[in-house]
Amino acid sequence: MVYGVMEGYFHWYFPGRTVIHATLTNKGVGMAPFHEFDQFIDDSIKTELVNIENGIKAGRINTGWPE
Repeated sequence: MVYGVMEGYFHWYFPGRTVIHATLTNKGVGMAPFHEFDQFIDDSIKTELVNIENGIKAGRINTGWPE
């Protein structure tokens, strides 16, 4: 999301005066990679995080935003 906005600005096609809503669906927000700690995170936790993300995207899990 941020990369796309900056790329648009750099290439002179940034629309300006627009509101961008960052969501899991449009990849504007999400979990950061674990990088060098990946080996220490149990696979069951990784699976549950994917399930939670999918539940939010599908509307099965309400985050309270927006109401």
